[in-house]
Amino acid sequence: MTLPSKVALLKRWAPWILMALVVALMVHFLDLHATLAAFNDIEPIAIVLTVALFLLDRFSMAYKWNFLLRARNCWLSNWAAFRIYLASGFVGYVIPASVGSDVFRAARLSMAGRSGSSVSATIVLERVLGLLAILALSTVGLVLVVLRGRTDLLPLLGAVSGALCIGTVLTGISMSRRLYQMLRRMTARFGDNKVVKTLHAMHNEYVSLGQAGRTLAVFFALSIVNQLIQALMF
Repeated sequence: MTLPSKVALLKRWAPWILMALVVALMVHFLDLHATLAAFNDIEPIAIVLTVALFLLDRFSMAYKWNFLLRARNCWLSNWAAFRIYLASGFVGYVIPASVGSDVFRAARLSMAGRSGSSVSATIVLERVLGLLAILALSTVGLVLVVLRGRTDLLPLLGAVSGALCIGTVLTGISMSRRLYQMLRRMTARFGDNKVVKTLHAMHNEYVSLGQAGRTLAVFFALSIVNQLIQALMF
């Protein structure tokens, strides 16, 4: 078997092998008997609604991520993005802090021939705008609660709205072309370093995404919708 054939075979089977490994780890660490016993106390309709909302949440997250991917010419069908997002969710249960799921998505598309810097930039921007969406919804919710008489929550409203303002400003600064050029000059002596080249490529993609105002506005609106779906799950 030639080397290109071996590489192609590895790309084909690596996601399935990784998925099987993740499932095996989950089975190993979960108490299956306790899990199945817990389901006996739950109404079937509650299980169906939970699964439906979970899948809707995953699909909405995959859809908005795919929206960013297409903006950087990394074309995926919504079904393919959905499957990758579901698989990354399993990885995220094993590796905490969502780092594992993000790395899985970037690695999965890189192995499929997509630009690693473009994919990584979309994931970073997804996380940044997702956080701003959470802060925006929290601010609106707290304003409504305070207007209904909960003045004791004014300090919390101030903290959340302040975090939203600071986050928005910092996000805008991080997308600045001027800042990007300054960072390139500061790291010019390390320009031949592979890690620095990779970071520059990812930052360049991130800044390019930041210049697409309509794309960011639509993605932010989709992030708000996604947060509302997640709120229904609770």
